[in-house]
This record gives sequence, structure tokens and C-alpha cells, in this order.
Amino acid sequence: MHVLHVLKFSPPFGGGMVEHLSALGEAARARGDAITYAFPQRQPWFEELARHGEVLELPEILRPLRSGFRGRRRRLCRERSVDILHMHFSFALPLALALGPGSGTYPVVYHWHNVPRALLPGASTTPMHPLRFLARGLARLGDRRVICRHLTVSREIRDALLAHGWAAADKVEHCPNALGRLPVGKSAADADPVRDIVVGSVASFRPQKDHATLLRAFAGVLREFPSARLALVGDGPTRKASETLSRELGIEGRVSFLGILADPAAAYRTFDVFVLSTHYEGHPLALLEAMSHGLPVVATDLPSVREVVPEALREWLVPGRDPEALSRAISRLVRDRELRRNAGLLARKTVEEQFRMERWVEQVLGIYREVLTSR
Repeated sequence: MHVLHVLKFSPPFGGGMVEHLSALGEAARARGDAITYAFPQRQPWFEELARHGEVLELPEILRPLRSGFRGRRRRLCRERSVDILHMHFSFALPLALALGPGSGTYPVVYHWHNVPRALLPGASTTPMHPLRFLARGLARLGDRRVICRHLTVSREIRDALLAHGWAAADKVEHCPNALGRLPVGKSAADADPVRDIVVGSVASFRPQKDHATLLRAFAGVLREFPSARLALVGDGPTRKASETLSRELGIEGRVSFLGILADPAAAYRTFDVFVLSTHYEGHPLALLEAMSHGLPVVATDLPSVREVVPEALREWLVPGRDPEALSRAISRLVRDRELRRNAGLLARKTVEEQFRMERWVEQVLGIYREVLTSR
């Protein structure tokens, strides 16, 4: 079996995406199968991924409906005897195949990492709004002509696809993200209680991540705990605005903007509390990473977050865009070391029992076998 992964996403740092693909490639090779990975732009982590399969730069991925993507894909599949196409991060990829000749030549697995934009709140005023109506028609075309399986990283995405008729129910598989090798050693919650408490977050600087609410909440934390520090890992278009806001709030001396780190694990080990103030998440991998380090987590109360955080820890989930509620939750954990430790231990146990990479790999490889058998 030879699977071609096509991803419209080439971030500077591969992170969890490369971890998932590497684990899948390693397991496939151990079974005598092969995986080829295609991305729109070359990145330094290509070398790491190449240990587990062939890695290709394919600029046509960026504009699949207007470039030579269909022809390039056809040649790649023929030259490498590809059996399955696994596509990610852009519904235009399978749609380009559905609109072209020979659409059913290769079975397609499409991986949904977020709810489609057309189905997000505010995307239209009614379910039968012209834009939603057109989107549903195109989705049904892709589902009927090309896609054999839809993989969704959260139940929220699965339910949205089914509720709006974007996919046939018997084709949808819930396939949550996972973690591979879990960190070892003591967590920050067991560190020296005398040092300053560090509140941390790992998230790209984009509007949906809402760093502004986190900064305003941390300003409230500092009123009670003036020695606390906030460490922000990540980069992106809203970073400058966030730096400006930290100065306006008068907290810039207690906030560190760390940028993109090649090894985020080093940052997690310095945190005492992890915070995710996002408006929306497909499946919060950073939250899983923090929990794997034994960190207590405070996050926005979202359906996808509830899939990760066990019921016993949901008291730390707060309404979105509410800096006062977020500040109160963080302050409770900063105030009580034993509370932090107990919450962190339960978080770690949840990851160990429910979100291991081995389970994810077996699920995906099993889906491949089902697809080939059904054809």
C-alpha cells in the first residue's frame, strides 16, 4: 500500500503535524507500506520527515483549482503506484479532483482539522443562505465523486458536517489528535515553590487565539500576585498588537514574547499554569501537550476543548472574551500549589489513557485498509 499525503500547509515549525506524520510513516514502513508527503513549500523539517517517507515540494497545492495540480497529482500517483490520496487543510484539494475528469481513479481520504468556514457562526444568516447553499452543493459533489472517508479531529466538526449535509454519515470517522513520546521528569508544578509563578501559553498570534483577553486577564492576576510572569510562545500577525497592548496595560516587564521555538517542550517545563484563550479550536493539540507535562490548564469553554479536558477539570473552563473570568481562574491556581499539582496530575493521566499516538496510527492505518477493501 502506498499513500500520498497532500497538505496545503508548510509552517516554519512542523510541531505536532510532523510528529503525527512521522509516526504514521514509521508504522507504515514497518508493515511494508509506503507514504509520500507533498507540501506547497520546502521547510527545514523536511529532513526529519524524510526519515519516514519521501517528501516533495509541490507549489501547485496552493491553487489546486487554477494550477496544474490535477495533472501533477496524476503523474505522481502513476509514477509511484499510489493507492490512496490523503488530503489536509484545504477542501479545494479534493474539490479540484471532483471537478476534473477521472475523479474516482484514486480513493481519497479527506482530513478535517477545522469546521468549514461556511459553517462557522456568522458565515451566513440562514442555513439556506446562497453561499451556504453553494458550499453544500460543492461539498456533496466532493463527497459523492471523490471522498471515500472524512476524518474529523473533533466531534464538533463531525456533527457540523452531518448536520449540514456535507458528508454521508457512513463515511465520517472521528479521529482526534494524539501525542507520541510523553515527557519524563518532574513538571513545573513540582518545582521550587519559592521562584516566581509562570503562566504560559503556546499559540500562534492570530485573531482567533485572542491574546488580548489573556493579557487583560494577566493584568488582573498581577494585582494580587505582582511577581507572576507570563510567557507567550508563538508568532504571527497579531503579535505586534499584543506587544503594544502589554505596554498600554503597564505589564510589559512581566510578559515575555518568546517567538517560535524549535523545542516547545523546554518552555512547557518552565510553566506552572497553561492558558488557552482561543475563540475556536479544531482540536487543541497545544492543550494536550501542556497536559502531558502535568500542567493544570485554563481554557475557553469550547466543544473541542471539552473533548480533551476531563469532567473533573472543567471548572477551569471559562467563557470566551471574558478577561475577568479568565483572571479569576488563573489566580486560583497561582494561589494554591497543591491545587495546581493535583490538576496537573489528572491532566497527565488523561493524556496517557486517551490520547496516545499508537492508537491514532492504528486507527488511520485501519481506515486505509477498509478503503482499499471496500473498493
